[in-house]
Amino acid sequence: MAIKVGGTTVIDDSRALSNIASVDAATVAALGVAGVGGGSGSARDFVASGTIPNGNVVRLNSNGTVSITQGVDSIGDIQEVTGLGNSGIEHRNAVFDSATNQIIVTYKDPDVGGGQGQYIVGKVTGQSIAWSPPVTYAGLVIYDNFVEFGPSGTVLFYVVHGSGTVIYVYAINSNQTLAYKHSIGVTATGINPAHGKAQLAYNTTDRYAYCIFTDTNSTRVHTIYVGASPNYTLSQRDQAYMPVYNRGAYTTNLRATYDATANKAYAVWYDSNDVSQHIVNMTAHTGASAGQAISCGTDLVFGYQSGINTHDVIYSPAAQKTFLIYRQAGNALLLKTATSSGVTTTLSSASTIDSGSNSSGNAIGYAYQLDTDYNASTGEVILSSRHPQANNYGYSWTIGWSSNSPVISSPFNWLSDHARENQKVSIGPGDSVIHLYMALDNVWKLYGLVHDQAAILSAHGIANASVTNGQTVEIISLGSIADNQSGLTIGAKYYYNADGAISTSGLQEVGVALSATELLITGVVA
Repeated sequence: MAIKVGGTTVIDDSRALSNIASVDAATVAALGVAGVGGGSGSARDFVASGTIPNGNVVRLNSNGTVSITQGVDSIGDIQEVTGLGNSGIEHRNAVFDSATNQIIVTYKDPDVGGGQGQYIVGKVTGQSIAWSPPVTYAGLVIYDNFVEFGPSGTVLFYVVHGSGTVIYVYAINSNQTLAYKHSIGVTATGINPAHGKAQLAYNTTDRYAYCIFTDTNSTRVHTIYVGASPNYTLSQRDQAYMPVYNRGAYTTNLRATYDATANKAYAVWYDSNDVSQHIVNMTAHTGASAGQAISCGTDLVFGYQSGINTHDVIYSPAAQKTFLIYRQAGNALLLKTATSSGVTTTLSSASTIDSGSNSSGNAIGYAYQLDTDYNASTGEVILSSRHPQANNYGYSWTIGWSSNSPVISSPFNWLSDHARENQKVSIGPGDSVIHLYMALDNVWKLYGLVHDQAAILSAHGIANASVTNGQTVEIISLGSIADNQSGLTIGAKYYYNADGAISTSGLQEVGVALSATELLITGVVA
């Protein structure tokens, strides 16, 4: 593609300078430094070391040749969290604080007052986690707990199933000190310690949290919302509301997220009566922080398979949609998106994340105990699961979004071990992924590891043709246009992948497509 100044071509399609008299000396000098027209710098020829596909990222070798550069996935050592109760811990949950590089884990410890709530803080440095001593935050026996960020990312809410008919919400201030506690009286039927479940979805628009829980009969799903001000004051905004009632023998695996695009919370659960999963949206109307009531949409069945309650729900700001990930009949792992118009929730058609089969070359089998987190810097959702057919190994995927479609990676084996339960995934420092899980070794113990996702450590540019070993290949680097590509989406960003190829999702940007065949190189790694 020729470049013109004042209507005159100064760089032709072959990147040679022309009509040089029309360009001032300073510009000519700058172009020369950039390598334009001189056969060096931003577009020049190199000898290939090994086979290089067109469009792959290459590194410059010490002997002057180029070869494919590949990222390396690095898994840190498995670390047991010591100093917890001798009888093991229960109902683990966690959230990562990027401001302090700390992961906060809440749990029930049977050895403390018969099962009181505790939390520990892990400082993440590289691929190591240094854990603090446990802190007891709930001086009563708890059934379940959940942790989430509150206003400005400085407050953590802890939802605790209390003594039968009470839920306690705790706020923890920015230095991890217990700040305030708020109790919520629920229906006289109370909370079921066996199947009862509670989660929070924090509304960043109006600064309140949806507290969603099941009752003693476990046939109803209720919601209350709790306001929070920057000084950690908590206040109840509404009484219990029942969007679903008397639907089955019990409801379980309750999950929730807040969708900033729709300004709604989505709750999903498994209903034993319909042997299916449901989704419902809820909003507290405009001005909810002033105390207006909660409104709920109609519940929708999104999957159907007896005995399968494996699912998670998470909002993706990059897609501006809520991702619903679940396992269905045939064990396939699927993705749908949820959007709202008023109180109506619309679900997309399903995209396959994984077949769920351990045949046809797929060794991991069906997924179990799904968990997700969102990586704001890459615009990707990280999905992690345990796979009983593959010796209970842990696998994860990245799910991006481009041209109104999901971009799903191949599965990555982050744990080659067995007997893993209740795994939790969180985005850590530098786009790393923190995996927490529990393993049964006489008692349930907590373990953690840090996974540095594949990163390109050394890249010079991208190949503008496919070549074999010893052939000459044109390499396009920062600021120039690779014009021999194919199948690009105009305006889409492209990223390096671990295998040296480029795609519309990843951790490091390489360029922006100007046409189906032209990629403007906007970033390379030195």
